[in-house]
Amino acid sequence: MRGNAVGFEPNTNTLPWRGTSARGGYSTVRDLLRFADALRARKLLDARYTELLTTGKVSTPGGGKYAFGFGDNVRNGLRCYGHNGGAPEKNGDLEICDGGYVVAVLANMDPPAAGRISDFVVNRIQLPTNTSIGSR
Repeated sequence: MRGNAVGFEPNTNTLPWRGTSARGGYSTVRDLLRFADALRARKLLDARYTELLTTGKVSTPGGGKYAFGFGDNVRNGLRCYGHNGGAPEKNGDLEICDGGYVVAVLANMDPPAAGRISDFVVNRIQLPTNTSIGSR
């Protein structure tokens, strides 16, 4: 649904006829959380390949790094990796962070709405003093 002056109306006419890798994938916040939990619990890949997949290899303009499909960065001492994407009237952001935190946001709004909400949450996570960057 998207909001307008009259109320809410479906956004189905803006959706592609099927999900694609670059716009049009279908998910829920619960699905994203289940994916993050399975990745962190090594149910999808063993520890070696999970590390390879999520550890940044190429520097990005924002100061983080890019891994194999995952952004990898440290904010306020908290390491997070994840992915985001969007198109007009829809976007999402997934951040999997040290300390067992997962932030999953989906929005029926133009980007970067989901990223702004995710950043707001991640920037307020306080790690216990005995947690170090990179601990998993």
